[in-house]
Amino acid sequence: MYSIKKPCTAYDGVVFGKSKKVQALKVNEKYTIVDIVKTGNAYRLKTKSGMYITAKKEYVEKV
Repeated sequence: MYSIKKPCTAYDGVVFGKSKKVQALKVNEKYTIVDIVKTGNAYRLKTKSGMYITAKKEYVEKV
């Protein structure tokens, strides 16, 4: 389970520049993470619903 620390966006793919924005994420929302994916030098968290969010520590924290 991860909690959002700063507002950010969820995407439908791991390459955010080529993926469609799916949802705006608000502070304190919690998501169940089913996978951690590396793309280039970046890591993405895959949610239970299939969205991808950043794994940067300034945006999310494990709870």
